[in-house]
Amino acid sequence: MSSSISLPAVPRVTPSPWNAFGGIWRLTARRFTTRNYWIGVAVLLSILALFTGAVVRREDGATQFFSLAKVVYLTIILPLTAFVFTAAAIRDDLKPSSVDYVFTRPIRRTAFVLFKYLSQMICLQIDFLLAFTILFCTGIYRHVPGLFEAAPILLFAQVLLVMAFSAFGFFCGVITSRYMVVGLIYAAVVEVGVGQLPTQLSKIAMTRQILGMIEPTMSRVAPRLSNHAAEVPGILATVGLLCAFTLAMISLAALFFSHQELAGGKSPQS
Repeated sequence: MSSSISLPAVPRVTPSPWNAFGGIWRLTARRFTTRNYWIGVAVLLSILALFTGAVVRREDGATQFFSLAKVVYLTIILPLTAFVFTAAAIRDDLKPSSVDYVFTRPIRRTAFVLFKYLSQMICLQIDFLLAFTILFCTGIYRHVPGLFEAAPILLFAQVLLVMAFSAFGFFCGVITSRYMVVGLIYAAVVEVGVGQLPTQLSKIAMTRQILGMIEPTMSRVAPRLSNHAAEVPGILATVGLLCAFTLAMISLAALFFSHQELAGGKSPQS
């Protein structure tokens, strides 16, 4: 006599987005727990402090300090670093060994793109907050006038630039391993070329938008740096434009990433 035994249905496990984000965040933020990371940060911040201290003198310190902050820090160091670090991070996740580990987890590719970008961008915000603190402390040491008035808008500009150029680096890292070539072409054509034209087309340059946003404050704290011919966009307009640029880059990255063929590592038995 045979009897059929009915087994209870196994409930379907729905992946939790918060658990996925937590896992990606822990993998990304793991660098903060390594000794090599803090050694590298200490070396770079020391170089930044020495360079700033050497450039900025107490005589006409405002012009020297804010010129350094605008021309070197906000328009060169910050965009380049945010772009390279984020593009390199996503390229590391596209390596065969990483693909075998990351994409066996129950997470949609679009969600992975969003969570990876947010994790990397937050880490970069922390990195650059340390750099901004060094700049600020150097300015205090050199008795730069107007420093406390300019600090909030400079910090806000930094947050926006990290957000936008991290997204651009993420997109370039997704579409090609030669992301530096794409970044250099963009910088030469858009930021340096089109961004310097006295036309409405120059609004597509992100650094020009940021420099226009901080222009009213710069004209008060460092009158010699005032650019009266520059178009001054409103803060809301600048924030909206950079947020739209960021959203467009992440959306395109998710679109490309969702249709990419990812090759895992070789099986140990092969």
